[in-house]
Amino acid sequence: MKAAPLTIALLCICLALTLTPGGCPLRGGSTNQNDNAAANGNLNSDDAGRNANSADGNVNGAANANAAVNANDNSAPPPIAPGFWEYVSGDLLQNGPVDLAYMALNADHTVDFHYYMPELNIAVCQTGIYSVAGSVLLLGFGTPPTPVMLVFDQPGVDTLHLMSDGGDELVLSRAAEIPEQFQCLPLTPVHTYTGLPRPDERTGMAYDGSRLWYTTDASVLQAIDPADGTPGETHVLTTPLVHAYQGGAFWVVSGSGAMEQAERRRLDNTLLDEIDTRVDLSEANRIEAMAWEPRDNVLWLHGSLPDNSTDRFLRVACLGEPDELLGVDEFDVAISAMSWHGRELWAIVSGMVAQLDMTALRGEVTYRVDPPGIRWRGIAWVGDAMFLIGADDDGGVLVEVDPG
Repeated sequence: MKAAPLTIALLCICLALTLTPGGCPLRGGSTNQNDNAAANGNLNSDDAGRNANSADGNVNGAANANAAVNANDNSAPPPIAPGFWEYVSGDLLQNGPVDLAYMALNADHTVDFHYYMPELNIAVCQTGIYSVAGSVLLLGFGTPPTPVMLVFDQPGVDTLHLMSDGGDELVLSRAAEIPEQFQCLPLTPVHTYTGLPRPDERTGMAYDGSRLWYTTDASVLQAIDPADGTPGETHVLTTPLVHAYQGGAFWVVSGSGAMEQAERRRLDNTLLDEIDTRVDLSEANRIEAMAWEPRDNVLWLHGSLPDNSTDRFLRVACLGEPDELLGVDEFDVAISAMSWHGRELWAIVSGMVAQLDMTALRGEVTYRVDPPGIRWRGIAWVGDAMFLIGADDDGGVLVEVDPG
């Protein structure tokens, strides 16, 4: 089944010119955009966006522009009706370590993809926009937006068959709803502060009792007043990437080289402690994220084995010497930052915010964060308020959210 070349050309031009940011490109479309996501082992869907209202008219315009081309095409199927579709089979539109579970085609021409990690009970949700003309389904994702063009047919009213020009296929069946565990609940900012120094893509965030701290892309430790988002003092540490705070000093990790080693440093760069997972713990592990759990005085480390094969948590008692490894827990998903609040660990996973039950080693709730187009880097709690630091095209963005 082939769409008319003019139809495809008009669709691509209209949608490419008018798309708004909507998440990372999916694998398997005509441009095969997702090689980087597969290599990194995560979705990179932290660019996901929901700014579809302004795009609604543009998508309709693309479809209308092609109506005349398809008017005489009696073989073209009827447009796909908005609704929910459940994954049945196929490799098309799969992404990284998570499985496609549902697709929602909405009446406002937004499209939502719901991915799921069944072993960890974590959902990853991605939003874009779509248009249908003839037998072509055109999806738009990414920043800058990249169209993904698919051919579809419907063997029956409750079955949808998608195909890429590379031969990948996807079969979906109509669903009445999307079950709760596959959904990402919205986190709406209470306060948003923009124009801040851009955070390093590998930083976390820490709260010292009065100020929030993160590492900028200039490898500078930056203070922020959580009351009004005002940037404060800066410091330079030998090991730059901050992730946690414990008793007057910060737990930091190197952005390159000795990724298996964490250090605890004061703002004057004094080294108070260091943990080498290879030597001190006899469990070589890359460190991608850290969080201090104050109730039990335990430092939590997360990252992959040196060969990048498995991600896991290391629990370390480090108030005295020698440092003691309390346990190792496999949790095989990339976490970019994390922070304790009470007895629950909150983590940034593929741009989502996941509330984790560390007793069961599973997710409890997954949240997506509005507004769109922000790549979230760090997370920290100030009392019962959650703060996230991220980056958009103009610099750093700090938001305060209330998970309820």
